[in-house]
Amino acid sequence: MSFDLYCGNRQAAIAPFEEFIFSFVVEDARFPHLNELWQNYYSAPHISPDIANELVH
Repeated sequence: MSFDLYCGNRQAAIAPFEEFIFSFVVEDARFPHLNELWQNYYSAPHISPDIANELVH
């Protein structure tokens, strides 16, 4: 299952073969928002602009 991210006319995605990235952050206090994304990955999460900004930066 891929995960698509959209911002206006820009798009990025996490492909199925890239899901391993989450194994680096599971329960790691340094990445609370990425861990939250992983916990909700398969339930079609909606991310606020503020959280998305923190994930990217």
